[in-house]
Amino acid sequence: MELDRELIDQAAAQHDVSADVLLALLELSSEFPDMAAWGAKARLLRRVTDIIESAVEAQNS
Repeated sequence: MELDRELIDQAAAQHDVSADVLLALLELSSEFPDMAAWGAKARLLRRVTDIIESAVEAQNS
């Protein structure tokens, strides 16, 4: 997936979130191309949780 970095930067600034967090979340679509696969939903939830927890830790340091 080709991502428009300028739009991502604008969205990140508008919502006061790191552009890296948005990129990581957007890139999940390539990590999980088949949500019907066994365990995909649980793995996706874990990845989203990891991304958010990392962002919170980075913001608090």
